[in-house]
Amino acid sequence: MDVLEGMPQLRHGAGRDYKDGGCIMQVVSYLWDGQWTDHPECVHPVLINVCISINDHVNDVERQKLWRLIPRLMNTRVLIGEHREVALRLVLWAAEQSTSAEAKLYVETANRILSEGDLKPMGDGDSIFGSLSRFTQPNVGWLEKLLDELDRVSGRTSEEYWTVNEEDLNKVCNLLEAASR
Repeated sequence: MDVLEGMPQLRHGAGRDYKDGGCIMQVVSYLWDGQWTDHPECVHPVLINVCISINDHVNDVERQKLWRLIPRLMNTRVLIGEHREVALRLVLWAAEQSTSAEAKLYVETANRILSEGDLKPMGDGDSIFGSLSRFTQPNVGWLEKLLDELDRVSGRTSEEYWTVNEEDLNKVCNLLEAASR
């Protein structure tokens, strides 16, 4: 995918600043609010570690394919929020893709929790945050399917993805211009 000239490039690991390039989460953060962090406010914590893991496990050519998923990652913190059921269903989907004994046990446990309705709000210490990372498959196609599952379980449509309108594009250009001074 061709990236606009002056935009940060996706790279393995974290970059010092946008000129150095960065991981997918740093680029998402930069596009969202101009901050250079690998924990953007707009992406749900359940997805942050997964994205960083995939970013760092794929080759440079495959990594550039992550660009097309950026609009789908933005605003997932609001979309998932503290809804344990949505996060649990994402982890359940990921576990169902795995053949490990741990995954099979997780599927049983998640199905029990869902059937019992024990869906209290999540906190940062909730084990669900780490569970998704354990079942992550290091490829862009897997992440795209995970985001498809997020859309399915949350009811989100493509019209609700973050889009770059003229105002957003001007904001990005202004940030790049200010950073180059």
